[in-house]
Amino acid sequence: MNMRKILYALVSVLVLFSCQNANQTKISGQLDNSGNEKVYLQELTLTGNNFQDSAILSGSGKFKFNVKLSQPSFYKLIIGNQRGITLIAKPKDNVQISGDAKKIYETYTVKGSEESAYAQALDKRMDRTIRGLDSLNAVYKQFLDNPNIVNITRTLQNNYDRFIEEQRKFTIDFIQKHPSSLASIMALYQQTDENVFVLSKTEDTKYYSLVDSLVYRQFPKASYVMALHNNLDNIKAEQKKVEIQKIMSALGATAQNFTLPDLSGKNISISSFKGNPAVLYFWASWCDSCRTNNASLNNIYNKYKSKGLKIVAVSLDMNKDSWKAAIQKDGITNWTHVSDLKYWNSPIVPLYNIENLPAYFLIDQEGTIISRSVNEMAIDERLELLLK
Repeated sequence: MNMRKILYALVSVLVLFSCQNANQTKISGQLDNSGNEKVYLQELTLTGNNFQDSAILSGSGKFKFNVKLSQPSFYKLIIGNQRGITLIAKPKDNVQISGDAKKIYETYTVKGSEESAYAQALDKRMDRTIRGLDSLNAVYKQFLDNPNIVNITRTLQNNYDRFIEEQRKFTIDFIQKHPSSLASIMALYQQTDENVFVLSKTEDTKYYSLVDSLVYRQFPKASYVMALHNNLDNIKAEQKKVEIQKIMSALGATAQNFTLPDLSGKNISISSFKGNPAVLYFWASWCDSCRTNNASLNNIYNKYKSKGLKIVAVSLDMNKDSWKAAIQKDGITNWTHVSDLKYWNSPIVPLYNIENLPAYFLIDQEGTIISRSVNEMAIDERLELLLK
């Protein structure tokens, strides 16, 4: 074989090798304190976790995975039965992990993947918030039978709100600093528990739009990016629905019917009060301004009850005992009290577009909303006109 053929063959091999490894991503590690632990690599997909590869750590603590990627992807690296670490890998990344094999989540550092370092920062900050919320829950359980449980619950609620707000501020700040980062997709969907998202899809839509506008431009075919893009369309559709609900709950509209249990568990429907003037009142035992206003609202009730006035009080409480204790303490037992004890997650909240407490709706005898206010005195003025 002459020199020209040899060079041609060599170039062909190099080109082929280069093409095969063009999108290869390396995920490797050097871990201290290792034995024969098993390392698992799972891809986090939109439908669940898919096993990718595994390796056995030797005394050297080294492992390496090669993954062919055409688009960025999210991964979970797990050692034995320990909590896994989140990685965000792009094609051609060389992700390098170090730490203690016996406590990888608490000790790991990552190089070669800025996105994975961002994911770590998000996880660590969320852990701090979860620990704070768990401590509040532990205190609540400890004092559940305490006669001062109402005041204790109020204090705990204030601290809960503070933890959530601090987490929200951190998340927004992160997104604003890293709007084109794939980790910001992770930030958008962080949750403090199964039902509570840090960011609101209705109030924080601009952050969803900001991230989508930048990451979709870079990675339009990545599954998580496409999911965000499609979800943003759904969010906007939901907002239109909310706007319709606002119109439906505006003055002159028929009050939207709903059914909730009272203190005894009996289901009560708002439509059952048709024929009587009614104040639909949204409140909670932990709402200081609500508790302050309960006395004056009760005066209004006593003033007009002979003319058929009903007060339907919808509580956004979470605990039945706290709700019941507040009713007794405030002397408002003659009202109709209902609640699903779902806090702000109650489906009645978006139905009536409740954004702050207290909130009052005056409904006439025909079931039409004729006044909406955050001030009970405005309700009193309309009642005087309605029932004169």
